[in-house]
Amino acid sequence: MSVDKLSPREREVCRCLVLHGHNKKTASLMGISETTARWYLRVIKRKLGVQTLVQIALIWDRANRFQGVEHANTSPWVDGQYRPATRAEAATEAGATHTE
Repeated sequence: MSVDKLSPREREVCRCLVLHGHNKKTASLMGISETTARWYLRVIKRKLGVQTLVQIALIWDRANRFQGVEHANTSPWVDGQYRPATRAEAATEAGATHTE
């Protein structure tokens, strides 16, 4: 089980879901419908082979720790604005060295 199976957009949605825990909040923050957020959640669960958001959060946390990124530094928010970042950008912001 690895977040590498997810597309870049699915990773963005995954990160937002993990940080905020609600389809409605994720939809609002990302500018998508709640139905689309639920659809992404189903796709992410299927690709990761899990059944709950808690399981997704554990995989997400493990992937970020493995990459040397602290969980708090994976927030897509910068100066009050939503800014999706790749794991490499997040690692750079956290001061870690990482190459993809």
